[in-house]
Amino acid sequence: MAFYLFLLIIVLFVPESWLPYAFVIGAAWAILRGYREVVGRDKDK
Repeated sequence: MAFYLFLLIIVLFVPESWLPYAFVIGAAWAILRGYREVVGRDKDK
């Protein structure tokens, strides 16, 4: 949930020229976070 609020703040307050970079960074962060969760689950087994 916090991630979506963060994206909303970026969209509202960051200049449009920065938006592509913000989305790339956000997507990369989300992918890394999901990957870490998957790796963590595999370690628990």
